[in-house]
Amino acid sequence: MRLGGGLWPEHHDLRGAFFGGYGRRLSEAEEHALVCFAAADAAGCLARGALNRDRPVTGRGRRTVDRLMKGAYA
Repeated sequence: MRLGGGLWPEHHDLRGAFFGGYGRRLSEAEEHALVCFAAADAAGCLARGALNRDRPVTGRGRRTVDRLMKGAYA
């Protein structure tokens, strides 16, 4: 999920290119899984960032949570 949580938000063209290369739209179950993976990645970033005092990782986790709360992955 590093693409969705870390790279795609800052590079919108890469998300379109990824799914264009994938060859089809995601199913409803796959879309739901993408949201779940984003949440899991955010939780991992928040835990690792706090444990290691790594502000960039913690920041990425917080940004992902913010996007999830706004429905950006739905």
